[in-house]
Amino acid sequence: MTSTMRPPKLLEARHAGDETGPAGPEPAPRARRGYLMLNGAALVAITAMALGAIGILYLIQTSQVAQLGYQLSHLQQQYDDLTNANEKLQYQVDHDHSLPVVQQVALTQLGMVPMHDFKFIQVDRPSQDQLPPQAPEPRPHHSLWQRVRDALTGTSSADHVDPTTTAPPSRGNGATP
Repeated sequence: MTSTMRPPKLLEARHAGDETGPAGPEPAPRARRGYLMLNGAALVAITAMALGAIGILYLIQTSQVAQLGYQLSHLQQQYDDLTNANEKLQYQVDHDHSLPVVQQVALTQLGMVPMHDFKFIQVDRPSQDQLPPQAPEPRPHHSLWQRVRDALTGTSSADHVDPTTTAPPSRGNGATP
């Protein structure tokens, strides 16, 4: 029995050595295609190798993720330890800056004594006329290009002082000139 599906007359004619049949001459055998023809065992082997490679890649990736997780845990522990040490140092600084500790250091280490007898003295503030004139602040020297840039960007300043005014403006301290 053959694997092709032909009418029985063609099969009989072929066995008899007759090259022609009722349908005419038999067609030439097909040319092989350019791709690789594989049998079932080769396909199974290639599939098994591909699945094995995928499995190995999955295991490598899983181990790398686990390793990164361990590193993250270690870094988190270091962060927590450093945070605790920082908090202890901040507590020590706050404790050393507290008033009782400062007072104790002043009395014992610096030789200071507590003040028991004190008096308040009222000092009259001199008027604005009695104060010496303030020296004008030196103007920064800017180049022409800096002044043009400042003018274009709106960052220039008006620092011209009117020479007719001699007294500086009032500072709101209640003193009269």
